Amino acid sequence: MANIAARYARALFETGVAEGKGNEVRYGKLLESFVASVSDFGDFRSFLSAPQISRDEKKSFLSTVFSDPEDSRFLEFLKVIVDKGRLDMIGLISLDYQGLVLKSQNVLEAVIESAFPLDDALVERIAETFRKKTGASTVRATVRVVKDLVGGVRVSIGSAIYDGTARSGLDRLLSSMNNQGFQHGN
Repeated sequence: MANIAARYARALFETGVAEGKGNEVRYGKLLESFVASVSDFGDFRSFLSAPQISRDEKKSFLSTVFSDPEDSRFLEFLKVIVDKGRLDMIGLISLDYQGLVLKSQNVLEAVIESAFPLDDALVERIAETFRKKTGASTVRATVRVVKDLVGGVRVSIGSAIYDGTARSGLDRLLSSMNNQGFQHGN
C-alpha cells in the first residue's frame, strides 16, 4: 500500500513541478488541508467514505469545494483518487508528498533518541553536525526520550542510523566478549 501511496504522491508532485510557480508546494498545502478536514470533520469523512454515495456524487461535491480555477489540477487528482477507490489512502499520500517536498528543498528530518531530555542548544548542535555530514540545507530534528539507551544519542535520518549510545557500546562489548569465548559469570 505504501508503494501505491508513493506513486500517487509522486504523480501530483511532478505535476506541480512541471507547472512551475511553486505549485508543488501549493499542492502539498492543499493536500495537508484536505487531509486535516477529512480528519477533523466527521460528516465530511463519513460522506467521502460512504459506499452508498456514488463516486460521481463525491466528485461533484469535491468540485464545489475546489471551485477555484487554480485548484483544477488538484481537483483532477482528487477525482482520480475517488475513481480508483483510494480515498482511504489520502493520509499516506500526503505524508509521502511532504517527504518529496522536503527532499526537493534538501531538508532532512532526523529523529534524535536519548535516554534523557536534551536542551535546545544541544539539539541544534547535533542537527548542525548532521547537516554538515549529509550536505543538507537543513536538518529538522525531533527528540524522543528512550529510557533503555542508558546514555548518548541515536540519530535516525531516513534509513540511516547513527548510534552513539552507551547501550550500543555495551552491546558491542558483550558481543565481542562472547565471540572471544568469555562466558557470563567468569
